[in-house]
Amino acid sequence: MTENMMKHLILEDKISRIVGPIVCIYLLWLAFAAMFNFEALMISLAVQFVVLLGYMVIEPLISRKKNQLN
Repeated sequence: MTENMMKHLILEDKISRIVGPIVCIYLLWLAFAAMFNFEALMISLAVQFVVLLGYMVIEPLISRKKNQLN
């Protein structure tokens, strides 16, 4: 395993430790919204779609820029 791969794995682990609890809270929010407030569920899913779409557009640009620097 190269040093670059090890740095990448450590970074992924740090990100997972931060994002993991946020995802769990969001899933609980979706479950409660599905049970009690359908309108809030639909708004949450629409926001999730926009965030994921933004990530899908921006992430390849960041990766390409990062690869050009190395």
